[in-house]
Amino acid sequence: DAAKAAATRSRDLDAAISAISVPPEREAQLDFSNVYYYGLDAILARQDSPIGTITQVDQMAPYRVGVQTGTVYESYLRSSLVDTGRMPAANLVSYSRADQAVNDLRNGLVQLIMLDKQPADEFNAAGGLKLVGQGLNPQSFAIAVKPWNHHYTIYLNNQLEISQTVTLDDSTRHTKESSGDTRGEEGVTPKTSEVSHSASEV
Repeated sequence: DAAKAAATRSRDLDAAISAISVPPEREAQLDFSNVYYYGLDAILARQDSPIGTITQVDQMAPYRVGVQTGTVYESYLRSSLVDTGRMPAANLVSYSRADQAVNDLRNGLVQLIMLDKQPADEFNAAGGLKLVGQGLNPQSFAIAVKPWNHHYTIYLNNQLEISQTVTLDDSTRHTKESSGDTRGEEGVTPKTSEVSHSASEV
């Protein structure tokens, strides 16, 4: 998040591992590991809301929208809607925690909230809400590293490669066990070099 990225930039931390996205303004201030996770945004409304499917950010302008403070969604909506005059500043409501935004959404104090898709799905599964949009501002997540600490960045990338190799190997093994396939590993488990190649491209 923004606070951890700022602490890393000020050299209070060697690295920060959290839901830290990699927008261009952060890349200019920090080093980052290879991307380890791609995340989608989601937009939630109350189940009884007349708001339909949202496919463009401008469609959110007439509504009071909740976001978590310091997230890319707050800065995205501020730069896209508030700073351009499309949305009154009072319509962008910031919360210290996502669950606070959800509570206000349920109580009708905001009409939409924008957050990561995974927690949005969890809140939605609890009932009373509906998903009205997603994918307007997808994010790439990586480990933020103190500036100019390139050796540590290389070390982290190597550890991510090892972790990905182990995860893929475990996934293959469990899949084969569940299907009753006890044949050899040929053509199933990716080689380390293949994983390294794919990791370098993300």
